[in-house]
Amino acid sequence: MESKTFGLRRTEEGNHGLLAFKNHWTPAPDSLIYWSFSPGRSVNSIRKWNQPMVKRFYTLVPDRLLQAVGTMIYRRAG
Repeated sequence: MESKTFGLRRTEEGNHGLLAFKNHWTPAPDSLIYWSFSPGRSVNSIRKWNQPMVKRFYTLVPDRLLQAVGTMIYRRAG
């Protein structure tokens, strides 16, 4: 006999009515745990260090070169 599952996707913890409805369809609902990490000091210190350098670089590079690089990146990203 083949086992089949039916996923009802995620539900917000505070949505009690929808949780009750979905829990009637399963003997043991699963809980999801979410983790999030905020950037540490090292990331912010790197940004502060390189920001003036990048601004200075852009003032020295010719506009035509910046336009060419921007066009190339836009083609690949778009």
